[in-house]
Amino acid sequence: MPKLTYPEATKKAKAEKPPENFMVVQIDSKLVLPYKDGIKLMEALANAEKLDRYSSDPPIEPLEHWNIAAHILSPKDYVRHKTAQLMGVSLSDLEQAEQAAAAAEANNTT
Repeated sequence: MPKLTYPEATKKAKAEKPPENFMVVQIDSKLVLPYKDGIKLMEALANAEKLDRYSSDPPIEPLEHWNIAAHILSPKDYVRHKTAQLMGVSLSDLEQAEQAAAAAEANNTT
């Protein structure tokens, strides 16, 4: 993008965005939310730009779409993750508990 003069840059910046407040959102975590809400979040990010820090150079950059990663988490996998979180264990520990429960159930039915 070619460098603009101050008057050109201020005119362009004011023309590109409506005169309203903006929000700086920083997300450093993997978020789990219902699929339809995830779609809304991705749609809301369509107009997002990247602000590295308040005094960065350049101060605002286009948001690179590959900076956003999303994947579907099935209801079964969500329940497994949530169960592990509620138990305070890792997924591998949960797997061991699942196997032990399945073995106990198999012994009770024979």
